[in-house]
Amino acid sequence: MNDTNPVTIQVLGICSALPVTVQMKGAFVMSVAVLFVLILGNVIVSLMRNVIPPRIRIIVQLVVVAALVIIVIKY
Repeated sequence: MNDTNPVTIQVLGICSALPVTVQMKGAFVMSVAVLFVLILGNVIVSLMRNVIPPRIRIIVQLVVVAALVIIVIKY
């Protein structure tokens, strides 16, 4: 990964913004959603790692995670 790319640094900086809740139900739902995105994202990227070129691998990973987050938010 190129540490001098400002776009990459800014996009990765946004990922650290996590929601906070004071209710147990909300915390549980968020935890399940994070686990869903983490597990399914890792499985999808692992299946695609031999198909995608190394130069665009991080972009594909971001798209996969973004798509899974959108799916979680919709449902």
